[in-house]
Amino acid sequence: MGIKSDQASISVPVILEGQVDEQALAHMKLTPDWLKLQLDLLGIDDLDKVFYASVNDQHKLHVSPKISEDPDHYTVPH
Repeated sequence: MGIKSDQASISVPVILEGQVDEQALAHMKLTPDWLKLQLDLLGIDDLDKVFYASVNDQHKLHVSPKISEDPDHYTVPH
């Protein structure tokens, strides 16, 4: 019938209050270097600026900054 089903994507926290969870990265088969590159693409050069970041099963990073003048969150497409 051509009906497409969207499956929910599970996100894994990789940064909590500026601290990287390297086990979570490894679980997602990602490295700290990958995470740094993604943050660099967003212009985030200091982990202390990150309140929360998660990665979904499609390796899309979602970042919530600690303090931001802009209420929107940063998102990096994969």
